[in-house]
Amino acid sequence: MRLGGLRPDDPEPALNRGLVEQARERHDAACAAFERALAIREDARAWFCLGKSAAALGDAPRATAAYRRALALDPADTCGAGLALAVMGADATPDAVPERYVTELFDGYAARFENELVGNLHYRAPEILHALFAPHVALDTKLDIVDLGCGTGLGGAAFHTLARRLDGIDLSARMVEQARARAIYAELTVGELVASLNARDGTRYDLALATDVLVYFGALGPLFAAVRHVLRPGGWFLFSIERRTDADDGFDLHDGHRYRHGRRYVVAQAAAAGFTAVALEDTSTRIDRGEPVPSLAVLLRRA
Repeated sequence: MRLGGLRPDDPEPALNRGLVEQARERHDAACAAFERALAIREDARAWFCLGKSAAALGDAPRATAAYRRALALDPADTCGAGLALAVMGADATPDAVPERYVTELFDGYAARFENELVGNLHYRAPEILHALFAPHVALDTKLDIVDLGCGTGLGGAAFHTLARRLDGIDLSARMVEQARARAIYAELTVGELVASLNARDGTRYDLALATDVLVYFGALGPLFAAVRHVLRPGGWFLFSIERRTDADDGFDLHDGHRYRHGRRYVVAQAAAAGFTAVALEDTSTRIDRGEPVPSLAVLLRRA
């Protein structure tokens, strides 16, 4: 006879208990709960959570072993164990965040995305980019625009009055559902950005817009080349990034599993892809842990 529907072979109660303790930052108790769950059944998510609490306790060997086991069980890296290892310095920094990780993150985030981003994180990237771009076009300008990583359509909503045609691309099907409900996009595509852009006919857009998207790309060269492929001569690429404060070159990955880029790195990658840097503005597009996130608003033009 089971009491209260609990089963001794079910790891979920222990896993859920660990998540509660982790949220309370009681990481010793969280580790114990995750280990109880893993004793019942191995699971990549439980290993990842164990790694996260072990890292919070400063136990790097235990965290590293847990993350590596999570990655072995889930090579697609749904949880971001490989990213966590890179942040710890245990592995090399990857060139981009795994597609599966981004898909799972934003599929689960879609319903509350705007309330969280705008209400709690004071997200302002669309407004900041619009203000940067506006002086460069006439008031009655109408452009063919592609919204990269369109999400729920916040960026598209800020720019749709400039659009003759507005298309969107995003890796998350549930985010695209939210964007479709706005009824401002001519076409919405679920797919990875570089592959989706390279699959399109060239020189079809006047403006490529990316609000809070390049934070999931470390190496920018492939994306810049794909954007150039779809832009008409003289076309614009407008985007926001998180800015490195420790260096002007290269990129790094922080513990929020997002990339920061150096100013010189952005300009160099843009030039290599055939763009001219028109404007780079220091700004902050959101708040994280109560502090403004150092960012850059960037406007490039296809040379």
